Amino acid sequence: MRHYRPALAADVSQILALTKQGRMKVRRAPSVMWVAEEEGTIVAALGLDWEDGKTVAGPLVVDQHASGKPWLVLRLVETMERWMQQAGGSEYLFGVACANTRWNAIAKKFAVRYVTKDGRHWYLRRLGGVIHDNAT
Repeated sequence: MRHYRPALAADVSQILALTKQGRMKVRRAPSVMWVAEEEGTIVAALGLDWEDGKTVAGPLVVDQHASGKPWLVLRLVETMERWMQQAGGSEYLFGVACANTRWNAIAKKFAVRYVTKDGRHWYLRRLGGVIHDNAT
């Protein structure tokens, strides 16, 4: 059974292993992170940070061997969004590589494309409702 929770200092080594597995370069650890844990093993992690007055979600790292990845990601994002709403947050940005047509199609269903920069489409997700207008 998977559990979704805030990351702890003890999780750092497993999270770093996931970033290496995915060949992801992370400049620094996000301010806040959540993890999906299965039988004591971290199978995914999602960060949240603040840049230039905006809330930015990411990076998202998922174990390449994890099953049910779309549901895993959805539950992890829901965990982060619940925390954000409780903390008074109302929106955040997240990026998807332009070449990732599958995840861009998914993102358009619940967020609005905000800008394209550095090979990524950045989306604005407003909490408390689904956004359908202005999606491109």
